[in-house]
Amino acid sequence: MKDNRSLFTLIAFLLVLLTGVAYGQQHSYLEMGVNVNERPHWLKPQLLKQSQTTWVRAFIEASHYIKGKRDLNDDYRIQSLKDVADTGHKIVLSIKWNLKEAGWHVPKPESKQEEKWFQFAGNLLKKLDGDLSILVLVNEITIDTPATDLQENQDGVIPFVRFQKRLLDYISRLKPRAADGQALSIYTGGFTRLDLKKQQNRPVNQAMFKWINEDDRITGADFHIHQPDYKSSSESADFIRKQIPAKPLIVTEFSLIWKWKNHLGDRIGSTQAGRAFSNRYDLDPNLTVAEYCTNVFSNPVSETEWQAFLKSQPWFEPNYLDVMGRLMEKHGVIVATYAFTINPNGVGPRKITTQSTPWFINQLLLPHMVFVKKSDRIAENYGLFNSFVRWQKVTEDLKTSILK
Repeated sequence: MKDNRSLFTLIAFLLVLLTGVAYGQQHSYLEMGVNVNERPHWLKPQLLKQSQTTWVRAFIEASHYIKGKRDLNDDYRIQSLKDVADTGHKIVLSIKWNLKEAGWHVPKPESKQEEKWFQFAGNLLKKLDGDLSILVLVNEITIDTPATDLQENQDGVIPFVRFQKRLLDYISRLKPRAADGQALSIYTGGFTRLDLKKQQNRPVNQAMFKWINEDDRITGADFHIHQPDYKSSSESADFIRKQIPAKPLIVTEFSLIWKWKNHLGDRIGSTQAGRAFSNRYDLDPNLTVAEYCTNVFSNPVSETEWQAFLKSQPWFEPNYLDVMGRLMEKHGVIVATYAFTINPNGVGPRKITTQSTPWFINQLLLPHMVFVKKSDRIAENYGLFNSFVRWQKVTEDLKTSILK
């Protein structure tokens, strides 16, 4: 199986390499990394070493710094990113303009508020000069931004798009350096659910597509693939590739979270495999998935039990990263970052219901929630972790073959 997958990936790589010029890319194979969102301090050396990853992604929430609640000069998040850069990891950093959370609207051009926003971005890049490999100008446009800032105003201008363009003008004048000493690659987008006509046709998204295509200072586009199934994941990737045909893509978040959520109410013993698991671990087969997970948070289970649980559930997709990796590579995605870990500093009891969003099921590593008997190794999630490590190995093999 491993040899077949390696052969398939090599063939796919060679095919994509032949069309790489069409995408405006120096290389077209996918490099898969890890994502921790607003928690770069979770990028612990032990976890990074165990996962064998090179690329990491996080975001910084702008309003906390602009309001003075956090200080870029004395912030453990910034120091964590610098520490990760010092160990040779490549960093994708997104700026999260958390406007809804802050109760803000996009500032008017040349206003005092815009000046503060630009000053924050400039100070952020100064603190991380030479540490980043990719900067993304926005996290999730339509989720974080008030609706009125995503629509044309009386002057026929979409305020958020205008802000992004002015932000790029400001950053370009700073000439930020990447970790390799070259000009920092800048992406924008933060597009979500591009399989849906509503999102595809939104004026703000269409305006962003046009700008990304036309502005040579923008390396490419970032989009997220949190989907309920593979079909909609493929539709999302198909759509953005058609909209942005000549530039590379990155995916900073992706998952089957909505599928996982739909099965929290399932009985763990609803299938023969589930009943066998229940009998093996002396569990009530009528427990729901949510109830079982609640119990695990209160009383952590062994890695063997957790993996057996997921293996017994027909809704879980252990090969998700293999399938998605090939799908994204086919569409010219050059970097994709996947959910890394639950809190490595400790987790406590948590009540999971059918209304919960079970992000923990996505993670590659499950410290504290799941344990490895007689070992200090961090518990690995079923299927997902092994696929991720295999992908790192295949990527390294491809890099080596190119250099020979």
